[in-house]
Amino acid sequence: MAMNQTEKRPGANRPIQVLFVGDFTSASGPANANRQLISGLTKDECAWSRARSKPARILEYLRQIPGAAAVCFTSATYFNRTAIKIAKTLGKNTYYFMHGCGSFEYEQNAKDFDPKTRDTYRAYERAVFAGVNRVYCVSKKLADLMVEREPEYKEKFHVHNIGIDRTDILSAEEKNNPPKPENPSKPVSADPAVPAVPADPVVPADPTEDPPHRILSTGGAIPQKGNRYVCKAIHHLRETENLNIHYTIVGPSADLPDPFNEWSFTEYHPFLPHDQLMARMQDAELYIQNSIFDSFAISVLEGLFSGCSVLVSEGVGTAGALDAILPSDIIQDPTDISEIAEKIKTVLQTPNHKRLMDGISAEQFSPVSISRSFYKKICGEPPLP
Repeated sequence: MAMNQTEKRPGANRPIQVLFVGDFTSASGPANANRQLISGLTKDECAWSRARSKPARILEYLRQIPGAAAVCFTSATYFNRTAIKIAKTLGKNTYYFMHGCGSFEYEQNAKDFDPKTRDTYRAYERAVFAGVNRVYCVSKKLADLMVEREPEYKEKFHVHNIGIDRTDILSAEEKNNPPKPENPSKPVSADPAVPAVPADPVVPADPTEDPPHRILSTGGAIPQKGNRYVCKAIHHLRETENLNIHYTIVGPSADLPDPFNEWSFTEYHPFLPHDQLMARMQDAELYIQNSIFDSFAISVLEGLFSGCSVLVSEGVGTAGALDAILPSDIIQDPTDISEIAEKIKTVLQTPNHKRLMDGISAEQFSPVSISRSFYKKICGEPPLP
């Protein structure tokens, strides 16, 4: 279809309210969240980064920043630090939407910790904090951490939760009443080019044994995610309570060939396409996020909206966004095997899915609602009807 003569092509130097700078094209978690920030905005309200190479991105900055009323950055990099200086020189209001703290995560996860590397991360972060008007953290948990780490900039840290795209997530009603597949022996992927990975068969040793409780976690073997502690807790429950539990872990191997092979009840995938991950969540009874720290953890919402009960550690930012969450749903010490085991047992006996869902308003995590409310914070204009 031909473009209207009055309509300019994407990236043209046209007046806009907010220019978003960051990753809007990859399949990463931050990129998904970034796309939510623009999902409810019009072409006259925003533009966003499309360039992939460093030289092209610099040219993009120079072309688009002059026509924007405000610029919002979504990462703390050397190039964004330079772009902030350009924007400030041109008198633009600047903001930083903060997904996580790179220097802190490096401290938590680095195998061979190098203070110089940590200091480089921190220098980029501090340059961004110093240059922008405000920093919007994805959770209160992250904002509190940043106030503690960077008291010089404490007045700049504010909170704006991210939302969740439920397009490929079944509702609890659909999960509980699934349509019968035409060929149940053949798993189906939403992307025909990506073969589906069938779940490992779980056959009870005794025909009279109850089907296993299916539990799922993401984050793989990254130390910060605490999934090995969950394995130890499940092993304890199987040994002492005779609970039949099957545990699926999805995520990076942290350079280990099979990080969970010592436990027979585990099923490990270094990676699954998103549609297949959602299928596993829809098959699970309980989703666990046992992180030492997680700025938000969108997977908790994906599990909840897929029909799972959820169990989260105290360091997970999502917990602060769930109004109906109770102490029994929160692991206070993600390294305490006894506590993790007891809370798994409690949630399996008394599911919390309905209670947590009842505490979520219809628009609370809607990407369009999240997008419009963030735009209002930056521009001071009411949301569109």
